[in-house]
Order: sequence, then C-alpha cells, then structure tokens
Amino acid sequence: MKEQWRACVGITIGLAVAVAAACSKNVTAPTSPAAEAPVEQNHTGPGAHKHFTVAITPTTVAAGQNAVFTVTVTNCGAATQGCTDGASNQNMGSAEIVLPAGFTITNVGNFSGNQAWATSWVSGQTVIVGAPDPAAGTKKLTPGQSVSFAITATAPIVCDTFAVQTPRASNSTLPDAPAFGTDWEFYGTASSITVNSCSADCPAAPAIAAHYLHFTLHIHPGSSTYQNLISQVAHEMGPQSNFHGIGPCETGYQAAVIAFVNSLL
Repeated sequence: MKEQWRACVGITIGLAVAVAAACSKNVTAPTSPAAEAPVEQNHTGPGAHKHFTVAITPTTVAAGQNAVFTVTVTNCGAATQGCTDGASNQNMGSAEIVLPAGFTITNVGNFSGNQAWATSWVSGQTVIVGAPDPAAGTKKLTPGQSVSFAITATAPIVCDTFAVQTPRASNSTLPDAPAFGTDWEFYGTASSITVNSCSADCPAAPAIAAHYLHFTLHIHPGSSTYQNLISQVAHEMGPQSNFHGIGPCETGYQAAVIAFVNSLL
C-alpha cells in the first residue's frame, strides 16, 4: 500500500510540473475562448478591404462667382497618396459628392481617368457618379485607379469657410440608385471650400435667404412661400443686421441664416 501511495504522489507531482512547464512556454501566446489564436478583423468584414479617397480643387473661390471644381475619386491602391495601409481588394462602382449648402450646382461633366464613368443625377448639392450600364461590371475602379470630373457651381455671396460633407462610395453601379452604406471607408481629410473676395458691405440675412431660396432650393421669388420665408428671416434680425447674435461679416452668419430657413421648410 505504501508503495502504491508513493507512486500516486509521484504521478501527481509530475503532472503538475508538466502543466506548469507547458504554461510557461505559452504565456505570451493569447488564445480565444475556443483555444484558437484571435483573427485580425477588418472594419468591412472578413477579407474585404474597401478604401477610397477624394480630392476637390480649387479650395478657394470668389463670392457669388461661377467656379469649376475638379473632383478626383480614387479607389485606394498600395501606392495611393493618403491611403497608407489602406489598399482595397474590392472594385468601386460609384461615389457620392455633396457640396456645402449655399453652392448652386449648374453642371457636371468632363469625365476622365482610368474608367469611363458618368453622372447618375444631381439633386441640390448632391452629385452621384459611377460606372454606367451596360458595361458597368467592366468599368468599376480597380484598386489604384481613379476618375476625375468637373462640377460647375455658383459660390455663396457670403465669405466663409464651408465644410464639404464626407464623400461616400459603393460597389453598386448606375443607373440604379447606389447603396451607400458604411462598408467603404473614406481615407484622408474631408475637404473645405473658402469663399473670399466679398464686397466691403456684407450682405444681410434677407439677401442671403433670397439667394438660397431662389438658386439652391429653386423656389420662385414671386411665390407666397418665398415671400413668407424672407419676411420671417427679416423678423429674426437684430441691431446692425445681426442674425441670432452673429454679425453679417462674421464667420457662421450665412450658415445661421440657411439653417433657420431649413427649419421653416
């Protein structure tokens, strides 16, 4: 019996030493609850890398003048500037560009680049471009490819710096409405457009509202809606043409007027 007891103790101690040795050898190797090494996850799902960038020039235009913006959309490649560690392995079918409120788009065209893209539609400040049917599948941007096009727009009449909404991209092609979700990640910094060369007399709120209603929202100046909105804007003005505490020549004046008009629609 004593010999059997000693054998059991020896086996128990031996197992403990073996387990401790095994743990010490793997102390730096993390495992999942299922005892499998964790897998690196990409934001777009397993195996999918959808990254793109957009450049808009010029970034400064004169108040109230027609400006031609060159927009370049790029599906990130390994060597694409601004796409560090963001090369795609998916083909891009379309993109959405939204200019700031106050800019009135009059034309979109002059496409060039690696693929023959086209305009889907323009609505307000929104421009959607992409690979057209019937060859949509062969005209998508592969990683590293880009297309450029021109957006002609009338600048606001107030000097300020306006942020451009973050662009979006999609695998979908034209002419159907592309499905713009969150799977395509925009790389880089969202653009902004500075409006300068204003006259010495900064336009007051009613003039800004009139320009916005007529040229951006396409509300006829003779309509009751137009006249009612202009009247309400004028009623909101304070001393020295201040609008909600902001002076006519101060940053944010036009944005405050436009936001107020939108709140009434």
